[in-house]
Amino acid sequence: MKKLLSSIFFWIIILFWILGFILIINTDQLELHKKLNGFNASILDVFVPYATYIGDGIFAILLVVILFFVNKKHSLILLLSFLISSGITQFLKQVVFPTVMRPFHYFQNEEGFHLVKDVVMHTQNSFPSGHATTCFAIFTTFAFFWKQNQRLQALFALSAIAFALTRVYLSQHFLEDVLAGSLIGTITALVIGMYLPKTELVKKLE
Repeated sequence: MKKLLSSIFFWIIILFWILGFILIINTDQLELHKKLNGFNASILDVFVPYATYIGDGIFAILLVVILFFVNKKHSLILLLSFLISSGITQFLKQVVFPTVMRPFHYFQNEEGFHLVKDVVMHTQNSFPSGHATTCFAIFTTFAFFWKQNQRLQALFALSAIAFALTRVYLSQHFLEDVLAGSLIGTITALVIGMYLPKTELVKKLE
């Protein structure tokens, strides 16, 4: 565990959190999103709507099923990381912060605001981001499975960040929604990865 926490995976993730929180603290929410919205490109408009599905629950379950035939222990760890982190996020979205609105609620009538064609926009239940939660739960769990490979560690960290930020690019979430989701997904996967392998249930799968 100490090796994972000191790996390049967590150094990259922590740097992402620090930079993200600095931006959030020092910039008005709507102004920050408007500035981020200005960073767009036609090629990203084609790629991002597909890339964002990496954070979809269906994709996570598909990974769980594939892993089941490769390594049942890993499959169970990923399944619980996904289910618990998603449960926490959905509770926060639906019960604690049900009135927090998404970017489209504020910018839908603003001229020049960039929206990707044919993407269905949502206006409610913005905080935290479920897709970001799932992205970080998946890639943090993968970081456990390949602790020894620093190149994969870096790839997992950058992938988690990139796929989670597709939600900001699509104006489905604010940056703070993504950061909150990333914290939930990472911490949940970290706890599951630390303690689940020690249980009798997982030991029987080995």
